[in-house]
Amino acid sequence: MMAATSGCVLAQDIQFGPTGDGPGATRTEGGYDREFVKDWQINPPKGFPTLSKANVAATKVAIDRYTQIAEAGGFIPLPDIQLEPGETQPAVALLRRRLAASGDLNEETGYPNFYSSEVEKAVMRFQASNGLAPTGILDKRTIAALNVPAEVR
Repeated sequence: MMAATSGCVLAQDIQFGPTGDGPGATRTEGGYDREFVKDWQINPPKGFPTLSKANVAATKVAIDRYTQIAEAGGFIPLPDIQLEPGETQPAVALLRRRLAASGDLNEETGYPNFYSSEVEKAVMRFQASNGLAPTGILDKRTIAALNVPAEVR
């Protein structure tokens, strides 16, 4: 299901990847399913970052949104730290704020330093909408994408 607001799809409404347990079910300790990543990068699902006439309206909405974010001071830069679901780290609070700023995370919690399943899903949404394999793990490539300034986006 995708909810439309003024004819655009919000980041939190994007559904992606296979149904069921997904890549997390085959994740190994300290890593993720490399075959899933390889398959995603070779053949991402339809509707992900591309340039086409069908994406013009959504691109204009994104430009307006990123302009507003930039005018409000931009995104909080994230430290270079790998995080996985289930971890408790102070950097998770920064990650939550960054994902909320881009519209990928709506959840508020009394445990801001905990990498919950909601944060994992938000990271996966961000990864998928930015051309990265949606592993749900905050790795170097995801941090680099999250740290792109709003002015550049």
